[in-house]
Amino acid sequence: MYGTLATISSLPTFSQSKLMFWRESSQDVSIFAIWLSRNVTDLLFILLQTLGFVGIVYDMTNPLMTLSTYFNIYVSIGYANSGLGYLLSTFIPRRNLTLYSALLAVLVGAFFSGTLPYLFDLQEAILLGTSSTAATKLFITKLSYSRWTVEALVTTEIMMAPPGIISVYGVETFETAGYACLNEMYNNETIESYEKPFERMTKDFLMPDLEARVVGQALLRNLWPMFWIGTVTRILALLGLYVFDRKQQNKTGCMDIIYNILCMPCQACRAAKATRSANHRSHRNLRELKTDSPNNFSTADMIANPFFGETNLKKTTTTSGAKSRRRTMLKNMYRQAIDSTSTSSANNEGWLERIEGHGLSSKIRSQRLQNKMNVLFDIWDKIGDGILDEDDMSGITKQLQNKVQGTNIQKKRTKKIESHDNSIH
Repeated sequence: MYGTLATISSLPTFSQSKLMFWRESSQDVSIFAIWLSRNVTDLLFILLQTLGFVGIVYDMTNPLMTLSTYFNIYVSIGYANSGLGYLLSTFIPRRNLTLYSALLAVLVGAFFSGTLPYLFDLQEAILLGTSSTAATKLFITKLSYSRWTVEALVTTEIMMAPPGIISVYGVETFETAGYACLNEMYNNETIESYEKPFERMTKDFLMPDLEARVVGQALLRNLWPMFWIGTVTRILALLGLYVFDRKQQNKTGCMDIIYNILCMPCQACRAAKATRSANHRSHRNLRELKTDSPNNFSTADMIANPFFGETNLKKTTTTSGAKSRRRTMLKNMYRQAIDSTSTSSANNEGWLERIEGHGLSSKIRSQRLQNKMNVLFDIWDKIGDGILDEDDMSGITKQLQNKVQGTNIQKKRTKKIESHDNSIH
């Protein structure tokens, strides 16, 4: 149960802020730095949520193992399953992420934990060759977090129990499930040991792993596979951040990169062929234009445009007169092209002259107009309170009355405005 909760709680680490991640990675922010910072920050939350879960479950179940051992086992579960959540959040759409993650965690935890089927049944099928899928199931079971967790919890609980009837039931549990056993079948007669019951070897069962069956000692070696599962899934999540959603990061897609790599030899051959063809046409034109006339152009002038005028000469014939006309036409074309580019810079209008000819931009003109209006406002505001009141308006009317240039009707309107202001006072 805790494995499923740890998987679901780790999903928002990368899925909740994907838009921000795409924006930052598109601006060349280090993806590795983002991945590392979020992993380190999330470790604190894993410890806190494990402490909360263990504090409740340990008091309710009252196991025989110590609280520290119980906490270490469940911390390893949280570490392994949080890596699984990181990996799934890199390529599963967010709308289906919680459902698929919970489904996968439950299926792996329930059917590949070494109890359905038992590890002993899988090992026996492999050694006897009675099942073709037993090896595959056992391989997936070794990659499951629940296989190592259940074995650690069951073995530690039996080893911590006081001697007595639990020893008999404990040995039967080990032999039936295949926990704390080697991958070798014992085919001889059963050997009983009443002083050391956990060292019993039963015929047609797996041989006991004496290093795991130590009374009073917890099976903490199973925490290392949990650590490697969490580390590998975190590394795969980092690769997923690099590989998936590259279009949203304004980067070249993975399929395009693979296509370019596979097609690189073909592209190189086509580029080399095009270069050789261009050089061949260039030298052919130079040979045709080479004469003893002093008006000939230099090689640098003609090689600057080796294809100039070819489209206009497709209809020429191969006779001697046609060849001379062709050379003359090419010379004239090259002369016109060189003359058009060799004019002095004094006769050409540059970009600065063109910009100055258009005048100031609309933004600068509006800013200057606003500054002028601010100056006029400061002049009209005699009191300086930031408001044009009635006194300021009457003063403006008097100043503008003598400057009005218009008909008598307009002057009468100005007088009415002044008389209206006086009546208000």
